[in-house]
Amino acid sequence: QAPAPLPDFVARDAVRRLRENEWVTLRAARSMISWREAYDGRLDRVRVPTLVYWGRQDRIIPVEVGARFAAGIPGARLIVADGCGHLAVLECGAGFTAAVESFLARTDAR
Repeated sequence: QAPAPLPDFVARDAVRRLRENEWVTLRAARSMISWREAYDGRLDRVRVPTLVYWGRQDRIIPVEVGARFAAGIPGARLIVADGCGHLAVLECGAGFTAAVESFLARTDAR
């Protein structure tokens, strides 16, 4: 089910804020795409059980980036959700909830 559309004034304010802080958005996007700066080989320091949930149809950040996240974090589990895009948590909420519940149940058993 698609989320309800935003009221016009909310959408206008969001666009205005994005334009004001365009440099932040561009820097974050470049970092995510290039895999430089934000993670710089530090993922292996993560020492907690980690679930990486990624939408297979993500057209903003490819699923390969999610696979790199999971590969870089010791013991991480990757779930690639079919039919989900960049906002997989919202687009496929039931699948996400089930994945998290299953992950937590296994994590509690350790």
